[in-house]
Amino acid sequence: MYFLRHHIAVQCDRHGPYYNLSPLMLAFELIKFNDDGTYDFVGEDESGHMCLFHLDGTGTVFEGFLLGDVASHQEKGKCPHCEFDGPFFLDIGRTNDAQAQMDIMGMSEKKIKGATVNLTALREMLLSISQIEEVQIEVAKEDMSDPYNMDVLNLYVAPRGPMLDDYKSLILEIQ
Repeated sequence: MYFLRHHIAVQCDRHGPYYNLSPLMLAFELIKFNDDGTYDFVGEDESGHMCLFHLDGTGTVFEGFLLGDVASHQEKGKCPHCEFDGPFFLDIGRTNDAQAQMDIMGMSEKKIKGATVNLTALREMLLSISQIEEVQIEVAKEDMSDPYNMDVLNLYVAPRGPMLDDYKSLILEIQ
């Protein structure tokens, strides 16, 4: 069996859909966010953010718990691999964490080497430096072949206008 991130959904086959392990306690729904901060449920053939709802009310005070995953669509019926009859989800993957946080909270935070970094505030601070025209913030792995490796913060900076020196003063100001 192949497990979803929080071990609440399984696959019967490596390329098969995901199933709910506890349909009497939990319900998965796909949702989309509206501009006013509310959400709507999506139809069977639409992609959406995976949201977990507790059916018995225990374990959480939240109406729905956003898992941070996106599914391409949901289906009801029999699984093509094992004939399991019930709702299932296909092509589940991680959302762009920064974009999902911006949609929900209006800011983006990320843990980098154990420290929580507010990426929105960092970008605003960097853009306030008069010598910087634009900045791109990238959170990547130290070793891209190891998904459990530590994250690193890479900054890509476009200076404003021509620089007369070799960027040392700008680098010092950023540090």
